[in-house]
Amino acid sequence: SCTQPQKTTPENKVRDEFHNSIQLSSIDSNSKSKVTMKPNTTTSYYCLFFIISLLSIQFQASLGSTKKTDEAYVTLLYGDEFLLGVRVLGKSIRNTRSTKDMVVLVSDGVSDFAKKLLLADGWIVEQISLLANPNRVRPKRFWGVYTKLRIFNMTNYKKVVYLDADTIVVKNIDDLFKCRKFCANLKHSERLNSGVMVVEPSETIFNDMVNKIKTTASYTGGDQGFLNSYFPGFPNAHLFDPNLSPEALKSRPTPEMERLSTLYNADVGLYMLANKWMVDEKELRVIHYTLGPLKPWDWWTSWLLKPVDVWQDVREKLGESLPGTRGGQNPNDYFLVKFLFLLPFCALLFSCYLSFMKNREYFGSFCRGSPFNQFRQLYYKIRSSGPLAYTTISTSANSIHQSFDLDEGDKDNALCKASYTITSTGPGGGYINSSWIAQLLYFMHFQHIKICFFCDMQLSNGSQCKVPTYLGGISVCVCLTAAVVSLGLGLLIVPRQVMPWTGLLLMYEWTFTVFIILFGGYLHLIYRWGKYVASRAASSSLPESLDYDSGKRHQRQISSCDVATWYYGLGMALLAIGAPSLPCLFGITALFLRLGLMVVGGIILASFMTYASEHLAIRSFLKGLDETDNTPNRSLCFLC
Repeated sequence: SCTQPQKTTPENKVRDEFHNSIQLSSIDSNSKSKVTMKPNTTTSYYCLFFIISLLSIQFQASLGSTKKTDEAYVTLLYGDEFLLGVRVLGKSIRNTRSTKDMVVLVSDGVSDFAKKLLLADGWIVEQISLLANPNRVRPKRFWGVYTKLRIFNMTNYKKVVYLDADTIVVKNIDDLFKCRKFCANLKHSERLNSGVMVVEPSETIFNDMVNKIKTTASYTGGDQGFLNSYFPGFPNAHLFDPNLSPEALKSRPTPEMERLSTLYNADVGLYMLANKWMVDEKELRVIHYTLGPLKPWDWWTSWLLKPVDVWQDVREKLGESLPGTRGGQNPNDYFLVKFLFLLPFCALLFSCYLSFMKNREYFGSFCRGSPFNQFRQLYYKIRSSGPLAYTTISTSANSIHQSFDLDEGDKDNALCKASYTITSTGPGGGYINSSWIAQLLYFMHFQHIKICFFCDMQLSNGSQCKVPTYLGGISVCVCLTAAVVSLGLGLLIVPRQVMPWTGLLLMYEWTFTVFIILFGGYLHLIYRWGKYVASRAASSSLPESLDYDSGKRHQRQISSCDVATWYYGLGMALLAIGAPSLPCLFGITALFLRLGLMVVGGIILASFMTYASEHLAIRSFLKGLDETDNTPNRSLCFLC
């Protein structure tokens, strides 16, 4: 048999020359001689060209910029703020088993990390330049929206479906590629929405649009208003029917424009008005989160809008395309969240440690007593019959009646005079009979005496209540201002694109922390003010009264943290947690009802804060009045 000669091709020629060069350069083991030969110039060029071609193909494949189909889904990315939205959009498209290309047009504002992440997610990344917005009167966020017109110039594709980064696909929408020429959804006021569009790219149309940008009016100041003016007959376009047979499509003339139904562009803004979709929810194809300040990737939006749950479900299923990106996480935010979570607790432990070191003797004496013995003594005292004994209070019927003998104009100082009769005498003191307590309560209720009630504080003989009249009003203003500042700082500190529960917990943690620092610092200043007033009064008093007062103060037991302060603090904390939780507790999903209940809860919280701030400030001032510079502050609570 005879063999047919092989055809001479450049590839065969390169291969033969390569083998010949290897054979000529082989080593003869017997003669130990080496044969060397100069490389052929033509062979070197072919080898270099072959290597460069392989590297080019591999590089393009690694970038994901190779075109696989003639039809593609397209979106725009101006900056990293919308990166998570693009990732979730791509995941939702792939969840519908679509095999079309996914192309993202990125501008110079997108970081290299974002581009690598999108490539790893399966997007084809194309770098573009921005188209300037010629409109002077426009929102700031519309500075680069005219770049969306570049989808009309993607002539390497036969047809593209454009989707905004704040949309999500819930069902397969490959049937949109049947729509011809230009298709979009018609919204209210007979205006098309550019969030979802089907476009047949054309360089001619794109150049015509660019030439008319400066002369065509835009009611929005952006691309959507321009497209409405560029396609003035769009409201009269026929509705796109994806179920038409190919024969029916061929029998009809090709329309220039077609309208998409609401199923392909379900507006969350319209859902918000009626708290339901205008169409069957099971038939929805694309959900569009059109509300400007309520984007689905912001953690607080999930607590306001029910449709955001669909977006969050897709986000949680995002894979780890790059290290630390599972579930839509940002590697930079991961360490920041850990730091923000641990920092307040570390500060709390540090403050407790400092308080413990300052009051080591007090804690030692407190811990030496057995808690069981203390509770047992208290139990026996309660069970014992007869009048209730107070070892730290000495009074008599005559002294109480003497405190009731007040002039009409001296009722404001009643508590100050009564405190003179109720003083500490140590063990062996007198008893308070229930009849005297009843008379005291009767006198306070019917004589309308203004009483400054405070725990573990007693004024010396003949002292007057020196609380400034304007202290309460100033304290209310400071408290409400501290609350607003704490809320604002919490929103600034907590990353926007964390998970909803993570954002909520961090928000509460930092709001409480900042509020305690601000308002607690104010109360400490009030305490120091009262202490300064007391020191000035003590310097001008008689030595006998100072000795007497110091003796009383030595006998007084100072509580580590006053019960009333805990009452006010926990009350504000519980109301702050309960106010935003009211809609969830009542199962309300409507946005306006949710906001209404939150406002009602906020009003209740503000009322309680008004009451609590005034009383806490007065207590701090009186506590300062009751202590001298030599009295140690054994408080464990920052607000005490």
